Amino acid sequence: MTSWRSLLKNRTFSFINITGLAIGMTCCIVITLFVLFELNYDRHNKHADRIYRSVVDLEANNWAISAFPLGALLQENFPEVEGYTRIKPIEPFLVNESTNTRIKQKIFYADSSVFDILDIELIEGNPATALAKANTMVLTEERARAFFGNEDPIGKSLVISGQGSAYEITGIFKPLPSNSHVHMDVMASSLSFAPMRADFENGWNQLTNHYTYFRMQETIDHEAFGEKASTFLDEYHELTPDDPRNVIRFQPLTSIHLTSNRGLEIEANGNVNTIYIFSAIAFFILLIACINFMNLSTAQSLKRAKEVGIRKVVGSNKSQLVFQFLSESIVVSLVALAISIGLIMLIIPKFNELSGKQLIINPMENLEVVAVFLTITIFSGFVAGTYPAFFISSFQPVKVLKGTYLGKSAGQLLRKGLVVLQFAIAFVIIVGTYVVNSQLNFMLNKNMGFDREQVLVLRMPNDSIGDVTIKNELATIAGVKSVTRFNEMPGRMVNTSTIWYEGAETDQGENIYLFSGDVDLLETLNMTLLEGKYFNEETQQFYREFVINEKAVEHYGWKMEESVGKLMNFGQRGEDPGVVIGVVKDFHFKHLHEQIDPLVMYLAPQYEGRFMALKINSGDMSE
Repeated sequence: MTSWRSLLKNRTFSFINITGLAIGMTCCIVITLFVLFELNYDRHNKHADRIYRSVVDLEANNWAISAFPLGALLQENFPEVEGYTRIKPIEPFLVNESTNTRIKQKIFYADSSVFDILDIELIEGNPATALAKANTMVLTEERARAFFGNEDPIGKSLVISGQGSAYEITGIFKPLPSNSHVHMDVMASSLSFAPMRADFENGWNQLTNHYTYFRMQETIDHEAFGEKASTFLDEYHELTPDDPRNVIRFQPLTSIHLTSNRGLEIEANGNVNTIYIFSAIAFFILLIACINFMNLSTAQSLKRAKEVGIRKVVGSNKSQLVFQFLSESIVVSLVALAISIGLIMLIIPKFNELSGKQLIINPMENLEVVAVFLTITIFSGFVAGTYPAFFISSFQPVKVLKGTYLGKSAGQLLRKGLVVLQFAIAFVIIVGTYVVNSQLNFMLNKNMGFDREQVLVLRMPNDSIGDVTIKNELATIAGVKSVTRFNEMPGRMVNTSTIWYEGAETDQGENIYLFSGDVDLLETLNMTLLEGKYFNEETQQFYREFVINEKAVEHYGWKMEESVGKLMNFGQRGEDPGVVIGVVKDFHFKHLHEQIDPLVMYLAPQYEGRFMALKINSGDMSE
């Protein structure tokens, strides 16, 4: 009660202290909740610390994928492997033929073991049998309503466009948490996808966006096991000394989101450095608020000097005074927390909307919220109140009551030091904000080597319509200047393959990046042709003509003016190799933080299920 009366007596002082502390606590709590959300990715799995994803290192890049037969082979030959599951995403149209409902849907082919390895809970259906047969499918309640309304979906069927086969709905499952590195709404049995079946003969060569997860023994050293598995695969495939080695690695499930940055990641991942930076920012923002509290409290010390003197005269000892001033600080922190909770309730929904995260502040759903609130409140109260409590309680009653107390020079020096520290931290945060803003401006305005302005990118359907038909229809729309199709979006990771080139030491190819865009690519994206010509509608030499970038010319040791006409071929030399017809100016076909590598471009016969870009004349992109 004494603490509360003191706060009411000095209303202006209390208001400034509480407001400053509340704002600091709000920022700190929101950032802390975000950091905890990121650190808890995939920890909903009961065996999270024993689950690993297999990935592969190739000559040109490191990939997050694996070959289809890998899981079964390793489980058969290594006792360390207790179980595995595989998932393979596709994005076709999914159709309910009885209601003519047709929706573009990401579907994951999955082994029946997915319910055990990735802890996916079935609301309806049996996890042992739900995906145990071909042409079976499970989906979330939300997707079930989209296709079947309020009807019971179990036993009904959906059709994947282009396949014709009906998939029986055998289960309804709970969606994976927001902080999972993969999110699945529809899963189909892996037995329905030929390359994932055990009897498929060419599975090792089907290296697509396919992911394998293993549950290992508790004591396993995953790095050592990766080396052992790689050596085993070399022997299994009977590689010669001249063949490139297998490099298989195993990533802990709980580290994928923050530490994995490989090609063909299943979803966009975070970055552990972001966690370090945000944690530091949260700490320093709270520290600034606490320093502000200390300075204001010690600045008020002369007003409270007589109170301390009288209390000491009537018998109060130093520990009692310290307790009183610390309790005042804790009361201020609790009041600041109440205000902070109100601000957080307003901020979190917008934060979730902007970040795509799902931070939960309901203590009934997220017990960590209580721990965060209490920890930050107690920390703030003690840090902000400790120095003022010991400083004010140390006043000598004789000097105070005589009016001769002017404050110690050491105390004044400390206050000045705290002010300097406060401004220094604020300056560092401001400079950091400027640097981040500069980085964002750099990424937005960097010359990528192709024109991104007024270009609309669409995902192509994978069905019977035909990509050429769609392209021709879109080209007739008013305001569309040109249209092009390509297999991977420029600025993101692209595919690799082995390419033989004239001048190579052997007839075997080497791994290099590939990109395929149709005859209108250069015009639509405004790329620069340096030598030769680009692909022509009339010739259409699929997989036989090649256009390379400047880095490839340098990599192959050719002269720019002599590069056109050089021989090149997929895989190995062959009896009738293809030819280089042109050289384009280097462009960023991967992420901007990666260097530009050698690139070979070719013409494919079709681009169904890939991408299409429209160069727009109109200033109204939404129209």
